[in-house]
Amino acid sequence: MPTASCNGCGQEIAIPDGIKRGEIFECDCPNCAGLSLRASEKDGVWSVTEVKKASCAVGDETLILSDDVKVGDIIECHGIKQRVTYAYGTYALEKTQ
Repeated sequence: MPTASCNGCGQEIAIPDGIKRGEIFECDCPNCAGLSLRASEKDGVWSVTEVKKASCAVGDETLILSDDVKVGDIIECHGIKQRVTYAYGTYALEKTQ
């Protein structure tokens, strides 16, 4: 089973069986519960990058944010414009006026 270093803490983690490049999976790292990672592979060497996520301020969905998202960006969900915020190590969305 291939492994990679966890983005959160550096611990070696298992890449799930059958995962393909670009697919997202939940990290099984005991130190970084709830971290979603995107798998990458080049020449048999696997790596992972953290997937930016935020909870919708209106509904129950968790949105996957683009890799280049910035604080202050506006995202529309449920027909409501929501501003991207970042605090305490996590992204969130808040309704705009």
